[in-house]
Amino acid sequence: MFSVKERPWHGIGTIIMQAPTIEEGMKLAGLDWNVSLQNVQLEQQTIQGYKAVLREDNNKCLGIVSDKYKILQNKDAFEFFQPFLDNEYATLETAGCLDEGKRIWVLAKLNSEDMIIGKDDRVEKYLLLSNAHNGSAAIKVGYCAIRVVCNNTLTAAESSVDSQLIRITHRGEIAESLDMVRDTMSTIDASFKTTETM
Repeated sequence: MFSVKERPWHGIGTIIMQAPTIEEGMKLAGLDWNVSLQNVQLEQQTIQGYKAVLREDNNKCLGIVSDKYKILQNKDAFEFFQPFLDNEYATLETAGCLDEGKRIWVLAKLNSEDMIIGKDDRVEKYLLLSNAHNGSAAIKVGYCAIRVVCNNTLTAAESSVDSQLIRITHRGEIAESLDMVRDTMSTIDASFKTTETM
């Protein structure tokens, strides 16, 4: 993983002093690899209805999925953030993978005012995209108030009632679904601000 400025509490990962570009972030996070779907074979017989998800850089099997499963490549997960980086709405903050790449996340910090809860409890706002290459979870994307640096913080961000995450299944046109989510981010941001008021 990489982390901008702050060292995660567990002390691992690459710490950098300024936000990276998409290409730099992928390399720093160790996410500059693709996955592909391969037939599942058992004793010379192809198992119908299922595919193995393989990391192309090391041929490790990340999981067995339905043959209807659609891939979201790491590059496409990062590129979801490009318009936000281009208009300086956000900067990449952390990214990484868990369990040899079975789960990945990309987190951007919003360049907007932090939420103030009560008199002086400052809460930073982030934009998160998480993905499971092993078929165990949907793609999740949206706003959260948790700085993701590990499995515990990813799980907390994904399960928090304060997070405004949209789930996209690994079926159909994932790119179109991500475009639609990006187009509705202003509406989601208004909901995030309502959470601050509450």
